Amino acid sequence: MNKQELLNRIDELPSNLIGNRVAVDKSSVVELVKLLDERPKVKIPQFVAEYLEQQKQRGKKLFDALFGDNNEAIIDWLNMNNNEEILVRAWLDGYEVEQEKLYKVKMVGLYKDEQVLHHSFEEDVWYFKSDFNDGLRHQRDSRYHTKNELEQAGFGGVFDNDMFEVEEVDHGS
Repeated sequence: MNKQELLNRIDELPSNLIGNRVAVDKSSVVELVKLLDERPKVKIPQFVAEYLEQQKQRGKKLFDALFGDNNEAIIDWLNMNNNEEILVRAWLDGYEVEQEKLYKVKMVGLYKDEQVLHHSFEEDVWYFKSDFNDGLRHQRDSRYHTKNELEQAGFGGVFDNDMFEVEEVDHGS
């Protein structure tokens, strides 16, 4: 329910005239106010959420955050589809982090036990190995990656290269 709908509903409540004042049931008004929608939080990618938190921790102002702080990924994101407004709303009203798609990357033609691209978080290295883990993003190693992670590591070209098979996977896989 929006603000105008709430006002209309309050106006329609039964009332009594007490002296020269109109009285309505307080609990009815409270129940209607509970139905008032708060502004929904916008959804933003994880890397944008991290950027916003960094900017706030550094004591930056919203105005500064709108310029991307020389972060190419943020600047590109801001320039797409009115994302400046989304960034402002996220800064002011809060946000939810949208779940980014996860991908499994295989190099075609490699020995079966060495096809899947993995990332070791512990050592921050990327390597090809078997499809050995249960698909969860472990603290130490993952075979599932976001597009942003792949791009940041220099593997953005796998999406357009016949040497690689890229499979979108479920978060719970």
